[in-house]
Amino acid sequence: MTQWQTKPVTDPVIQWIGKTLGCDLQTGPWIAGGTPRLLWYDESWLGHDIDVFVSSMTGLERLQTTMKQISGPAHQTRNAYTYNLEHAEKTHKVQIICKDFHRSLAQLFSYFDFTVCKFATDGEWIVADQDAIQDCEHRQLIWNTTSPQGLSTYRVIKYSAYGFDIDNQMLDKLVKRYQENPLQFNVDADYEG
Repeated sequence: MTQWQTKPVTDPVIQWIGKTLGCDLQTGPWIAGGTPRLLWYDESWLGHDIDVFVSSMTGLERLQTTMKQISGPAHQTRNAYTYNLEHAEKTHKVQIICKDFHRSLAQLFSYFDFTVCKFATDGEWIVADQDAIQDCEHRQLIWNTTSPQGLSTYRVIKYSAYGFDIDNQMLDKLVKRYQENPLQFNVDADYEG
């Protein structure tokens, strides 16, 4: 069984966003992925997206209503609703991910493609998977074996640019896919709009 570690959130903007959106580590919604990872390591998250994941269509609709009240209209893709949220004299890009719903934080963590994504917060506490912490500390980009997602070339490049090293198995998989169909190599993407 995977172990999780916690630490308190000290960033007042994330505290406000978590409270405003009604984030809850038990039931969702969750701010998850890169922003909580950066918070865990006391790195600046400014300029990064704040990805919010929900457990149901009802949760998505509730968040959309809240975001419409506190920000402008959303930019919509098939995978996310993106809002520009003004707070503390800065604009923050908040993405409500609608690609999939997750009943629990454990289910969300099992969905992520890379272990280094398995960080989440409700604005009060950050929860991190032990494997995520270890892989971040070694700057290794490791495939999450429980993920149902396919390997995204775009996301491998993105995380490599963040300073994570890919392993030979992942590199071999990307090269093989390119050799099988070079025209499709650059068409995969995540929920970024």
